Parts: sequence; C-alpha cells; structure tokens
Amino acid sequence: MRTLVLFLLQLSIPSDAISYFRYSVLITQTDLGPGNTIDSGFQDESYRVYGTYASQARSSDFTRNIFIKGNSTVSLYDLADSNTTTNLLPHVVMKSPIVITDNNTAQTARYPFTIWIVTIDKLMPVYDAKSMNGLISPEDTIAYGGITVLSAEPFFNMYAFTMRTLTYMQFATCGYDAYLNEYQVMKIETNDYGPSSFGSFSTPILTLFTESYSVYTKFSFTFDKDNRFGLHTLNTKSTTAAISPGWLNSTQSFPYEYPIAPFSNNSFKFNENRVLLILIKADGFLPGESLLVQAGTQDDQTYQNWSITTPMDKSCQSYGNIVRVFLTSPSSNHTPRYRVQISSHASNVHDFLHFLVIYTFFLVLT
Repeated sequence: MRTLVLFLLQLSIPSDAISYFRYSVLITQTDLGPGNTIDSGFQDESYRVYGTYASQARSSDFTRNIFIKGNSTVSLYDLADSNTTTNLLPHVVMKSPIVITDNNTAQTARYPFTIWIVTIDKLMPVYDAKSMNGLISPEDTIAYGGITVLSAEPFFNMYAFTMRTLTYMQFATCGYDAYLNEYQVMKIETNDYGPSSFGSFSTPILTLFTESYSVYTKFSFTFDKDNRFGLHTLNTKSTTAAISPGWLNSTQSFPYEYPIAPFSNNSFKFNENRVLLILIKADGFLPGESLLVQAGTQDDQTYQNWSITTPMDKSCQSYGNIVRVFLTSPSSNHTPRYRVQISSHASNVHDFLHFLVIYTFFLVLT
C-alpha cells in the first residue's frame, strides 16, 4: 500500500495540522508560511497535483509566488487555472519528491488555498469551487462514479439534486481515494429525496460518491457559494445537515480561516409536520462551548431539546417541521466538531418503509 510522507522544513506548526488520507495528502494555507517549504512523497513515485485558491485572491500576486516542484515546476496560480466552461481543475503529474515553497514575504497579504497531492492510480474529475456557480451537470463530461470538489471558499451550498440514474448519493469530506464512513457527512438515500435535499459545506475537499463507483452516472445539482442562509426551507422528503466549519471527522478538523459567526444559528424548516430523524455526532468541546439542537412544531412552539457540552453520538426521533442548531462559543476561531444530519419523511406506507431504511443506515453509520 502506498503511503505519503511529509517532511517539514523550517515550519513552526506541528505536522499533524496537515490532513492525510489513504493515498493522498491535503495542504492548506495554515501549513505553509512565508519562506517555508514542504517536501512531500517517496522517491520515483508519480502523483497528480491539484490546487485552488480563494476567489478574493484572483487579483493578488500571492498565488503566483507559491511554487510546486517535482520533475517540473508550476505556480499555484497556474495550477489552479480551472476551465470556466466545465469548472474542472487541471492537474500536473509529478514525480516525488514534490516540494512546495512559499516565496511571499511576511508583508504580503495572505489568502486561503488548497493543494491536493493524490496517487496517480486513481482518478475522478476534480471541480474547482471558485469557478462553480449555478447548475452543475457532470453527466455531460464524465463517465465516473462521482466528483471531487476542491475549495478554499468560506463555504459552498449544493442542492436541487437530480439523480437521474442513481438510487442514492453520499457526501464525504475526503478525496476520491479515501472514502470511509468516518468522513461521510450526508447521504441522500433515494432519488426522490434529491430535489429537496440541501447541503452546506465548509471544507477544503468534498467528494460526491455514487453507488459503488458506478460508471456513466447522470446527475446534476445547483451550486452556490454566495449565500449563507440562516433559515433553510425544505420540502418533506428531504435530507440535510448542519456541519461544523472544517469538519473532517469526529476526531479531526481542517484548519478554518474564516469567521465562525455564521455557524451560530442554523434552522431547517420543512413544509409539513412529519417524523424527523436526527443523527447528532459532536466532540471537541472547549470550556464554555455548547451545541443546542431543537426539533418540533413551529405552530405551537413545542420542541424537544438536546443540550450538548460533552461528546455525543446519538440517533434521535422527533415530530414536527423545524430543526434548529445553535452554537455557543466564547472563541472567535474555534468551534466543537459537530454533524447534525436531518431527514424528514412523507406519510404513506412506502415512505415510512423508506424512513426505516434511512434509520437503519444512520444506526450503521454511528
């Protein structure tokens, strides 16, 4: 089995800040500083190298002074020059050792960026969050079982899924090389739940997996990185999730360089009162931090409450049309890790059986 090893040179940050996956490594702006270098990989191994940077860095020279060098050299600016028609990121194939150097000075304005180095043996289309907007239809260009999105944005939303040839779709905060349940943050169980489902993600990498890497899949969705909604209004028969910024899994988070205030209040309102299935996973609380999950009926203001200040991994059921997730943190740059997955099912027998399938899935996931 291949393993990626990083050797840190002149860095004051600990090596565990870098995110390792099964066959890849992900590096963000917190892993590299002015004048610093990261030397990664084995000798004589080839890897695909991808990169992106935050939208607000387009007019800056910052990314022009970050270089990735293996048996060739490319700047992050050129590496992240995605196709504005297809939204696909290009990649370069490099032999290790792969050296990443930041030639910016300490006075240079810095921006978030993401570099992903992955084994050449695996491949799935990689999309660039900074160029994505509106309707995304991967079925026009690919014959793979999903896509990976690379991002340096504060967040991005994905919704209005049309799962034409799929029975389900799952979302994981990892690359296409490393799918495991520990990274899964949301799953749309059937294609009739797709149109009303909604996901908001604050992660440098997200992969949409379809059933067993099925080929010739056809699906589409709407992508938005401009609107951080405080209230999400959804139809019955939908799946959604409230996820902490930088969630990687229950024990780790990606470094998150943006304000956390927008995460303090997330509300999900469904168009009818129905049975609600809620899966809560939370950990990493500091003193003074808490998470409050409320579920119930808005009309009579009747709610069940789960107040969380210590690790929790719990499947809950409620009834109503609204779920609220409130975050309290005295820090402006830290939150506990949490993932609150929510599913509202319809009322007939078929949909009740589907609800039981979802519930069983959540029990397995936990």
